[in-house]
Amino acid sequence: MQRIFINRDSLSPSYIPKKLPHREEQLKFLLNLFSESIKWKSHLRCIQLVGGVGSGKTATAKRFSEILVKEAEKWKNELRVAYINLRRQGPSRFLIFNAIAEQLTSEISVRGFGPEEILNAVIKFLTSTGKLGLIIVDEVDYHCKRYVKEKIVYDLTRLDETAPNGYSNIIGVIFIARDPKWTKMLDEAELSSLGRIQIKFNPYTSSQLRDILIERCKIAFKPGAVSEEVIDFIADVSSSPPINGDARYALDLLLYSGIVAEQRGSPTIRAEHVRLVHSNLCPTITSEDINELSKKLLYVLFSVAKTLKNLQSPYVHFNDIKSTYQVICETSNIKPVKDLFEALDDLAARGLITIKGFTKIGISGVTTEALLHYIDDVINRIEEII
Repeated sequence: MQRIFINRDSLSPSYIPKKLPHREEQLKFLLNLFSESIKWKSHLRCIQLVGGVGSGKTATAKRFSEILVKEAEKWKNELRVAYINLRRQGPSRFLIFNAIAEQLTSEISVRGFGPEEILNAVIKFLTSTGKLGLIIVDEVDYHCKRYVKEKIVYDLTRLDETAPNGYSNIIGVIFIARDPKWTKMLDEAELSSLGRIQIKFNPYTSSQLRDILIERCKIAFKPGAVSEEVIDFIADVSSSPPINGDARYALDLLLYSGIVAEQRGSPTIRAEHVRLVHSNLCPTITSEDINELSKKLLYVLFSVAKTLKNLQSPYVHFNDIKSTYQVICETSNIKPVKDLFEALDDLAARGLITIKGFTKIGISGVTTEALLHYIDDVINRIEEII
């Protein structure tokens, strides 16, 4: 097998490069906003990063936090960062705040504490030790849409109010959302404390995606493994509908094209490899979306696609999906979810399926064949790991 990769992990969703092409402006704004906060006592600042899938929001926030940690060290301050993805973390305030505590205050135990007690313990630790904290809350629109009663935005934007002397030592909370209208789901009290500062992330253009791919190829592949023509091809495909400038899709396309090239013994990625992968990837579903799903939700999504394919219909009834799901669970020897409709509602909130009325369910933006192939591949990889 011809090896063309140097660092395959550099194309994964979790990899944060040192250089973020075409997000320098947003990064600079964040650094200017928090430049004084790492020097001396400062009140909590709240800000929103808003943009579509693959627009660089999370990467920018994480890279910003890395830079800010080093800047704080210059002032002899220790800045600790908590990153929370609300699609993965769980619905309750307890789980979310406990995850924050684990990242900001690992030295203390909050076992047996309630949500408010956890936040108070975090603030007490930071203020007593003089350490600073930064909280990044990803996928906040998904959480607000799904869990209306869990007022995490209210709690996290009012940390200073519960702190001694009005300083929580948490210098900021960054909320990341895909939907620019997510704040309409908040009440007046939450809106008041959240503020209106919003940094927008527009979809990448073809030329911008090209720059991103060029930088990533330098890290991921051996020299000469990816030609400029192939990079242009991937950039053009990923900037066109229905993908519309999703950098995550472009990187997925590059990654899987490289895997196909290696498997076929090719020393370079060719256009035919890209076309093959593009025909099997899902334009509306990236590897990040799939990786965020639990194994149980993955099988539910697989059941939806399977039912749609079997019945050859744009929408299928809940009972048909239920029947397919039961068969898949039995043949795969997996324990079914307790509430199937709740699981389907979760997939709809993630934008992976659509629910029309209460019983009609479908998938838009991708063929069922491509989705089945994609999910089946992921499930097979999961089974290999397990």
